[in-house]
Amino acid sequence: MNEERIRAIEEGKAFPYPVPVNEGTVMGLWDIGLVMLTQKFRLKDDELAAYKTGFGRYSYLERLDPIPLALWVFEFPEPLGKIDALFNARIARPEWLDSYLDTAAGGIMNALYMFLVEGKIYKGGKLVGLDPEPVEMFHGTIARQMAVEYTLEDFKRAAAALFKQSPTELFEEGTIFQFKKD
Repeated sequence: MNEERIRAIEEGKAFPYPVPVNEGTVMGLWDIGLVMLTQKFRLKDDELAAYKTGFGRYSYLERLDPIPLALWVFEFPEPLGKIDALFNARIARPEWLDSYLDTAAGGIMNALYMFLVEGKIYKGGKLVGLDPEPVEMFHGTIARQMAVEYTLEDFKRAAAALFKQSPTELFEEGTIFQFKKD
């Protein structure tokens, strides 16, 4: 990562990167790796506490029809509950995608950077290591996404169909993993 791109991130201060305009979670690749950014308006203290406690289990789900979809669902304590994050490899910068998928140097990159914002204010985050098995599954879905032609509208339609199910249903449909804290 270039030093000129590194920006300080402090709790209670403005998040120095673009944030989602709608409540929800986005997942993408940044120069640092895989990032999950959750926007929560009117964040309550118990929700923040649940986020900072972290997730205990998570699920990875691949849907192939009509296009390959990669969905992660993280199970946080209540009242936060399950947070889902959909990934579209087509919108990632090619050089960041290539770097993320390159396992030759040191194996699979299983780090996930998690950030929580309320509006433009950074509320919390952490760096976690995911089990290599779902990350390998995720790599496979990314390869399938890149091998198929689809538009952003195609992706949005497929995502809308996927999200007719609840986060709990999607969690249970996926392959479930126990988070192993270091």
